[in-house]
Amino acid sequence: MNTHPIRSLTGTALLASALLFTGCDSDSNVSGPDNGGDRTISGFVTDDASAGKTAGDIEGAVVTAAEINAQGRLDAAAGEATTDASGRYVLRTSADADWVVVTANKGNFESSVLVDAESSSNVGAMTMNTETHAEAEVYVESRRQSQDDVTAADVAAYVNAEVAARVEAGAESASRIAVAIGDAVRAEREYAEEEEGLDDDDFRDAREEDEQAYRSYQASLSSKVSASVAASARQALETSVATSHVRAGADATAQAKAAGAAKTAMKSFSASMDSQTRFHLRKNAELMAAIASGSAIESEFRSQGSSRTTAVVQLATNLQTRIRAASSESAITEAWADFRSGIKTEVAAELSLSETVVEAALTSAAGAEATLLTQLLAATTVDAVVNAKAAYYAAAQSSIQSVLSASANADFGAKVLVLASGN
Repeated sequence: MNTHPIRSLTGTALLASALLFTGCDSDSNVSGPDNGGDRTISGFVTDDASAGKTAGDIEGAVVTAAEINAQGRLDAAAGEATTDASGRYVLRTSADADWVVVTANKGNFESSVLVDAESSSNVGAMTMNTETHAEAEVYVESRRQSQDDVTAADVAAYVNAEVAARVEAGAESASRIAVAIGDAVRAEREYAEEEEGLDDDDFRDAREEDEQAYRSYQASLSSKVSASVAASARQALETSVATSHVRAGADATAQAKAAGAAKTAMKSFSASMDSQTRFHLRKNAELMAAIASGSAIESEFRSQGSSRTTAVVQLATNLQTRIRAASSESAITEAWADFRSGIKTEVAAELSLSETVVEAALTSAAGAEATLLTQLLAATTVDAVVNAKAAYYAAAQSSIQSVLSASANADFGAKVLVLASGN
């Protein structure tokens, strides 16, 4: 069995945090499956902090639960369980909140997992590992910071294995990651609200879509699964997060532009972070924007009844694949450039224009891009980023549409080319 130093929640262990804020009474140390309460949470505990990320089962760990209260603190719940030789536990607990953090401790090992327990009294938690531990830490920090727009699905989409490893190594804090995710989510909401007219009902519906996505993700990983199954579950979660507003009834193009604002906010406000953490957070924001943009462009081509929709879908899939595999900022930039080039070809064919004309249309937006970069360099708030992105989208689309005016579908072409720009 591999062990490692106890992971912490902003300097204090998750379980210790629960006891610190709530006190420790006789009920919180009750042992046995019949004394915890009416909710049962089951799952597995593994340690994947060793080289190669090979998870080893943790036997004999004590498993407890804590509720996340309105202030983002952890309230310890009654009940505990012990993991068996396979790392499995079945915890009977008094925790009856919708969101629960389950923690496992053994010697110098600690791990945890965030559990969406709203829909059932018998819940299968995701298998605990470094990633679930970091997700739990960041989500609790988001609640502590009153980042109410940030969902568990948002956190899980941004905090992947690479980000979690940086938290595990102490290279970056859960608190700063929570702030960065909060800025990105707030930029997305503000853009959608101010520029696209989405209202509270739209956001409520989108949040419900996110919560359902997280429940599906949790269910997919509630037992020991292969790396390929885990990767598929993560991709499904990322797609759900990137398109939650669309599934709630919003316009796909509005969603894509809002995701672009989120991406820009993440890039603008993560500069002081640990370099590897910063890269992976930005990469995940780029991926979400790529998914949203690909979906919106596909929708635009379908609205034209275009025979080129299949080719557009393949271009979008390739973009996402390359961003997921990217190990540098330049690789992401190249992926967007190739996507833009491919979409340019499809737009030219759809509008019956030469690629030279479409390229001239793209070039006409250079001034809008330059202005955007200048404004972003001076931006110190989410509002400033959102305003800069809104101005860019409007100016770029107008410039491109003017050059494409010989076509009756110039508006279609302009919207698609702006979405494909990667800006």
